[in-house]
Amino acid sequence: MNAINGISRKRVSTQALSIALIICSGLWVVSACIYYSTSGFRGDWSATPLLWMLAVIATPAVCFAGGMILFDARKHSRFTVIEWWALAAIFLPVTVGTLLSVLAVKVLFGMSGI
Repeated sequence: MNAINGISRKRVSTQALSIALIICSGLWVVSACIYYSTSGFRGDWSATPLLWMLAVIATPAVCFAGGMILFDARKHSRFTVIEWWALAAIFLPVTVGTLLSVLAVKVLFGMSGI
């Protein structure tokens, strides 16, 4: 029981979370560019490699969840510069990325006949 209590008390630093959010945002930008270069925003998702399709679909949710954790960690104190950079970096994946992932799922269901 002590091991479980010890694990739950460990917290991720906000600087590490900010760096992870910036990296995740960069991964989304790269995957969106690869999607555009292979499919050109047409309905043909089969041309995009699976790894990059998963990145297009999953990273907006990860960025949104990380942003909520960052906001929750800083309720009573001010954001540092790197935290502001992380919040600015996740803006594009959360807004445009959510729309792109909804489009991706819609097209994938259309291709499968559902």
